[in-house]
Amino acid sequence: MKKSLNFLKKSALISVSVLVTSCSAVSTILDIVKTTFQLPKVNINSFAYGGVNGQKLSFKLLMDVDNPNSVGIKTSGMDYNLNLNNSDIINGNLLSGLDISASGRSNLEIPIEIDFQKILQILPSIVSNPNNLDYKVFGTLNFNTPVGNVPVNWRKEDKLNVQELLTVIPQLLLQK
Repeated sequence: MKKSLNFLKKSALISVSVLVTSCSAVSTILDIVKTTFQLPKVNINSFAYGGVNGQKLSFKLLMDVDNPNSVGIKTSGMDYNLNLNNSDIINGNLLSGLDISASGRSNLEIPIEIDFQKILQILPSIVSNPNNLDYKVFGTLNFNTPVGNVPVNWRKEDKLNVQELLTVIPQLLLQK
């Protein structure tokens, strides 16, 4: 009985030693990956009026994602916000993932639809300056990486020419 108890103690001690050594090795590997992993870069190419779909106005956000790493990564979702003439219009999220190749670039086209009622809220500011509509579109693109979930923020601010948009508003009002 004493021999089996000593054997169990030695076995437990060896198991703990192996576990600590394994955890230390995994920790070292993760530290190496964390120091060599580079954040993907998100570049906004354009944000433009896309048309009318029922009672919604659509916009298209075009962006590139550059992966400077030697391993592929996948997006795990995106949160976005749209502000027009200093009014928060919409926020949303896309949950679909996109594979981004190692040392590669992927193009994303993000459709953003706005309920016409939201546009009516800022109609006076649109009519007062029909040539330009200030916008801010911003958010976070989330990546599943070897070092865990990594959020990368992005933002674009500019002006839209709203002449085309103003021609659509009467059509939308007649549909109501």
